[in-house]
Formats: sequence, C-alpha cells, structure tokens
Amino acid sequence: MNIYLKSRGVSKGYCWVNQKQEEVYDLPEITSAIARVNSDDFSLLIHRFKGKLSLLVTGLKSENRRDNQTRPIKNMVLWVGDESEENILRNLAIQALRGDLAIKVNRAVSSTNNDVGFEVDFQELVPQKLVDKLPQKQSMSQTNLIPKIGNLTELKKDLIQELETYSLPTKKQFSSDVLVLVSETLSQGVLKGRHPWRGLSETISRDEDWIPVAKTKSQSFNIFKPINDFVSFVLPMDSKKSKKNNSVNLIISLVLVVSLAFNFLAFLNYNKNKSLANEIEKKELKIEELNQKLNELRRDITQEQETLDFYKDFEKELIGIYKNLQNEVNNLEKKYPQILQQ
Repeated sequence: MNIYLKSRGVSKGYCWVNQKQEEVYDLPEITSAIARVNSDDFSLLIHRFKGKLSLLVTGLKSENRRDNQTRPIKNMVLWVGDESEENILRNLAIQALRGDLAIKVNRAVSSTNNDVGFEVDFQELVPQKLVDKLPQKQSMSQTNLIPKIGNLTELKKDLIQELETYSLPTKKQFSSDVLVLVSETLSQGVLKGRHPWRGLSETISRDEDWIPVAKTKSQSFNIFKPINDFVSFVLPMDSKKSKKNNSVNLIISLVLVVSLAFNFLAFLNYNKNKSLANEIEKKELKIEELNQKLNELRRDITQEQETLDFYKDFEKELIGIYKNLQNEVNNLEKKYPQILQQ
C-alpha cells in the first residue's frame, strides 16, 4: 500500500511527500482525489482510480505543531491500495469519522529543518500499526446500493454503521469511482454532482433524512426496444385477422422502417449527448483541479506575505531598539566624557 502525506513546516508551505520523504508534484493519484473535496476542512474520500482503491483524509489538526503565525498545522493523508485491501481502508475511514485518526497521524509528523520543513515516520501510518479490528464484509442488498447523500452531523453514525457492516459496492454494482465522500462545506449540488454512493456535508439541512440520488450507472440505449414493442403489439393482431394481407404487411413494414430511422437518429443523438456530457465532466474536473491549485497558491502567497510582514515588523523593532541604544550612548558621552576618553 502506498502512503502520501501533506503537511508544512514552521516557515515553509504545505506540500506532499511520499514514503521516501521526497516531495511529490502533480501525482495523478493525489490530483484526482483532491479535485473532489474541499481540502481546507475535514474531508474523507474513498474512491477508485486506475484499478486501485484509495482513501483520502484531510483537515487532520496537529496538537502542538504551529506555523510562524501560531496557526495550528493540519495534516492530510492518502492511502492507495488494491481492492483486496478494502477492509483496511474502511477501518481507517471509520476511525476518521469517529475522530480517532487525527491523533495517530499527529504522532507520525514532526517539524524539522529539512527541505520541506517536516518529517514523517511512515511506519506509524502503515495499516498494521493503525488498524485494530477489521469490519465485516457482508454483501449489501439492492436497497443498500441506492446512492444517497445527507447531513454530516445527523447521519455520520449511520454511515459508520454501514461501513462496519457492508463491503463497498463493486465496480459492476456501482459505476461511479466515488464511493464515499464526506466534506463539511461542499454544497448539496456539488456533492450530488460527484455521484457518490454515500455523501455527507454540513450544508445539507439537518431536517432531511438520507436523500436518494439518481444512479450513476448509465443504462444502455436499446435502439430496437420501441420497434420490438410495436411488433409485439401489431403482428399478433394482424395474424389473427389475415396472415396474407399484403396491404397491412406493407404498412407494418413502412412503420418499422420509419421507426427504425427515428430510433437510429435518437441513438446517434443519445451518443452525441453522452459524449458531450462526458467531455463536460472532464472539463469540470480539470477546472476543479486548477481551482484547487489556485487556492493552494493563494494560501502560500498569503502565508509568505504574513511571514514577510512579520519580519518587517521585527526589523522595525530592531531599528527602534538600535536608536534607543544609540541615544543612550550619546547621553553617556555627554554625561561622562572623561570616562569615555579613558
């Protein structure tokens, strides 16, 4: 299982590192996950990506680590494993939802004076160290497979219970790559647009129970269904009246041809719309990724500006202290000239 962690040092900005303590940039696994959540706050994402199953947890506050502006430093972790490691990732997700994961991750990260400003003991983040008891792996019913979203505070316990009891939907059962998405500040519309099997946000009304959303698995377009329906209705009626009625057969043939042409055009339009929808979704994902990077750059610029202002204020204080000392020296020179001459 691959593990990545994002944090920052006292005076250095946030960045991702791998298990070799190397800074990583634009890793597809990370970019794909980050684009789906609001990483500034607590978020949790279980999703499939290129045949792998991953868990991303963001907004994990550290206990004693603070930046040079005395703000608490947050940690972010991404575990990437195989489908066979699903139980492990569900266990970690349950711990994160219960609030037990932050302190464990905190123990693994320390501020240092290296290139990235922090160091990670990845041995503290391996599943064997974090996972105590694996949840059950019971297959879910068709009712459980219905994708739903709801309020985080009200329905968090329900989600934990489902993760404890049932295995995640398979690729055949649920075509969306986003399985579980918990993000405090995502709007209901954005959350629904991510097509999760289970999605929670604080922006959804607490008065609402689980809200079912449309299935993401697209149904195949059957070009012959209307024709078959028509034939099954007309031909039996016609055969009862006269099997040799050429006029009726001709009419039926013409209707079938028109119906076939109509449905063929509908099929082409369906494929065109489907292709356009896929293209729009890709563009939206790219925009989300760019917005995420832009927000990170803005945060880095803000932090650098705050650091610069801090040093400017410190410089002013030093100049003031120097001037006061210089005045003291001048006063001493005037008071005790004979001592200074000696």
